[in-house]
Amino acid sequence: MAHALGTLAGALIAATIAASHKMKFALGIAVFFLAGGIASVAMLPSPLWFSVTDLVLAYIPMGYLAGKLVGGNNVSAAAYASR
Repeated sequence: MAHALGTLAGALIAATIAASHKMKFALGIAVFFLAGGIASVAMLPSPLWFSVTDLVLAYIPMGYLAGKLVGGNNVSAAAYASR
């Protein structure tokens, strides 16, 4: 839960302050957190089910959720008008 919420908070902040490419910034933060999670799993003993659940559900999905919450894939009005 802490890994998921930390990733979500970091990705939300990054996507919020990004002028453009909000989803890319949110997922970029999630990848950095994922690297830390992989290092944590490698260094600290834990049950296999916990390690898999942590790595699969805590990082990239939370980054994606943050990008969606901030509106990462929305086309700007100026770009839409120029079509």
